Amino acid sequence: MTRIIFILSLIALIVSAVHDNASAQKEFDNVLVVGEGEDELLADANFFFYEGNYSTAAQLFEKLFVHFEGRFEYKVHLGICYTYTPTKTDQALTLLEEIYAEYPATKDILYYLGKAYHLNHKFDEALDIFEKAKADKKLTQKQEEHVERLIINCNNGKEIIKDPLDIAIENLGPPVNSQGSEYVPVISSDESVLIFTYTGERSLGGLQNAYGEEHQEGYYYEDVQISYKLKEAWLAPENIGFNINSLTHDACIALSGDGQTLFVYKYSEDGGGDIFQSQLVGEEWSPSVQLNNNINTSHWEGSASLSPDGMTLYFTSERPGGQGGKDIYLSRMRDDGVWGEAENLGRAINTAHHDDAPFMHPDGKTLYFSSQGHFNMGNYDVFKTEWDGEAWSEPQNMGYPLNTAGDDMFYVVSANGERGYFSSGRPGGMGKQDIYIAHLDKIKHDHALIMLRGIVTANDSAVAANITVKDSDNNVVQGNYSSNASTGSYLVSLPVGKDYSVYYDVEGHETHIKNVKGSEAVEFKELVVDVDLYSDGYKPSLTLDGSVLYHKSPARPAVRITVYIKDKSGNLVKRETETDSRGYFKFTNVPANAEYVLSIDEKDPDLKAYVHPVIVGKALLRGQGVKDIKVNGVITDSNGSFKIELKEDNLLSSNLPESKEELEQVDFSDPDVYQEVLDKYGSIAADGLVFKIQVGAYKSTKPVDYSHLTGLGEVTKKMWADGLMRYTMGELRTLRDSEELKNKAIRKGQGDAFILIFYKGEKRLLSEVVANGFYKS
Repeated sequence: MTRIIFILSLIALIVSAVHDNASAQKEFDNVLVVGEGEDELLADANFFFYEGNYSTAAQLFEKLFVHFEGRFEYKVHLGICYTYTPTKTDQALTLLEEIYAEYPATKDILYYLGKAYHLNHKFDEALDIFEKAKADKKLTQKQEEHVERLIINCNNGKEIIKDPLDIAIENLGPPVNSQGSEYVPVISSDESVLIFTYTGERSLGGLQNAYGEEHQEGYYYEDVQISYKLKEAWLAPENIGFNINSLTHDACIALSGDGQTLFVYKYSEDGGGDIFQSQLVGEEWSPSVQLNNNINTSHWEGSASLSPDGMTLYFTSERPGGQGGKDIYLSRMRDDGVWGEAENLGRAINTAHHDDAPFMHPDGKTLYFSSQGHFNMGNYDVFKTEWDGEAWSEPQNMGYPLNTAGDDMFYVVSANGERGYFSSGRPGGMGKQDIYIAHLDKIKHDHALIMLRGIVTANDSAVAANITVKDSDNNVVQGNYSSNASTGSYLVSLPVGKDYSVYYDVEGHETHIKNVKGSEAVEFKELVVDVDLYSDGYKPSLTLDGSVLYHKSPARPAVRITVYIKDKSGNLVKRETETDSRGYFKFTNVPANAEYVLSIDEKDPDLKAYVHPVIVGKALLRGQGVKDIKVNGVITDSNGSFKIELKEDNLLSSNLPESKEELEQVDFSDPDVYQEVLDKYGSIAADGLVFKIQVGAYKSTKPVDYSHLTGLGEVTKKMWADGLMRYTMGELRTLRDSEELKNKAIRKGQGDAFILIFYKGEKRLLSEVVANGFYKS
């Protein structure tokens, strides 16, 4: 039975270069180098290494290197693996420099050392080593071709990093990023929805082998996850649903601007891969449907982006007849609703190298994509081009530090141009791949467009309206859209330079028309238009809606919680309802009354222990806020808004038992347990208790660059008894201050930062601190 597993070619970041080492290295002679109990581990490490699965091989060689540190061969293989592991390229350089110093004649050392210098942006050193490698004349043909390309990349990189972008790159951090892998982020135009591909402990099916069978030495398969933004915070991601996710690989690749159409990639048995489409119907994504053979072929198709009017699909294919490797194509929707014949975007965009990951901005003319060609500093770089109505402009490299010498792909930009989202395996991340935000406010490209959004209701209930946009001058249809059946929300992106008439049609109601003036607009503009339709004879009553949150800060939604509405006498005035995935609930046609009481079911099995439930909501009549309504004793303001805290004693329970023995059994890594500890003890400074933030730990004593953490305090280093050089920041008195500093470090790109706790100089676990009563001593 083969142990090879398919690795989604869409995101094959580690092996996208040449599999150059497979023919260059010879397997170890186990008789010579293997000690007792070592042979099976080495056999596994060798297997994954020669199959090009360097990430798994690295984990095994790490074990071998730690337990048998004198084995020079393990050090060589570990250094090579790290050149293919984006989060370990700095460690690759350290190991390969040591190897070169110890034994300069090591096979292929010049090739891999040059690669390591290049990946760490030491371009001059890389060029020097590559020239030595060429002069040595021991490179394979593939290695020689790769070195020539890397020399070009190094020279380009020297020019690109001379003028770095004035941008801040922030790791999205928890709860979106984890110790697993998060990649290929896609967003709605208003940044209210984030969908991405995930592999890790939450993957359906757990660890599996290549045949989808449970196997402890297997892999996590890819799933699609979704997160919603609540105010400025991204909520904990959740499985997008079984209509899309399966026990095999499922990956998202594109999302329409209104967040209603999702494109996913699925592996095909013929070795290629195809693009599928799913629609959001109310709150559920429909089963994904394979696109037609104008899009999908027997070859690989695996990236896509939909134009804002929904009439053009940009996608990537490896079909023959292109410029070389992966090329970007487009297909236009025909009058019969079928995707038409694919058109190659041509040499202005596509090169002899791979060109991939297109993203058409909501302005309808700016195309972002990733390429191994053009003016590139290594592997994939992100580029930008614009369509002027006749031709594409020359692609521009987006610059450093957005682009690096590693793979930089799957870049999407918010409608207002202020933020870019992308995935990367940069050193300091939380997992193998993390999602990052590039804050572009200082350099943002002017994306001139009108983003029209709002909610459509009919008789105070959300409804799926047909929305038609026409050119006001000639009545030509510019696009057809719809609002979501469950939420009533809609979003339309309109190019500037025209005036529009927007028609809202709901069966049984008169057409509502909204005129949008875009002829004089020259920059991004957001318009919020809520449409409330009423049928003849309908008498609108009060609507009370809102969100149930577990904490005010950070805000976390109470999902699937039963909510009741009663009058002041305690009688139910409407049937209970349940919160959705964002904690949202809604009561319509509420009988007229000046006073209401909202409550949640304290016996609800989904209710979290130790919470401070908060309800934030509005009282509405005909879509307008109603003031002076009393909700749980709180008077609504002029906008109809209210915020109440539910403080009933029977609603709150504790995750932290009283006895030390029971406390020692509590899982302090559980977010709710940790939140309770933070609430109870986070601001207490106890005698002898000190907190530090660890930002790194290495076996090497070579200095590590932490300049990206400038402004957070001095980074100090100390050799610990375990033989690791640990780098830490701060010497703080409270857990809350430590949590804030840790999160700042994560946002600055140090995704693996975590809190160390010391009590009277000895390292302690949080469970020990609480269970032993250090806060009470």
